[in-house]
Amino acid sequence: MSNIQEIKQHLASGDYTRIGKMLGISRKYARILLNRPTASKHDEAVRAAQKVANSNIDLGL
Repeated sequence: MSNIQEIKQHLASGDYTRIGKMLGISRKYARILLNRPTASKHDEAVRAAQKVANSNIDLGL
């Protein structure tokens, strides 16, 4: 998965809560960070989203 659109295809609404917990932020802010490439924590949010998306793929979700 190379870009955010591909990552988002493998994320469900509950996964944003997981991403938020990994970064210590709220679910709402995690969703906002993925849409703002100039945000300070954008790269961290993308890495966390990749981990969650990869685990979803491994589980077949």
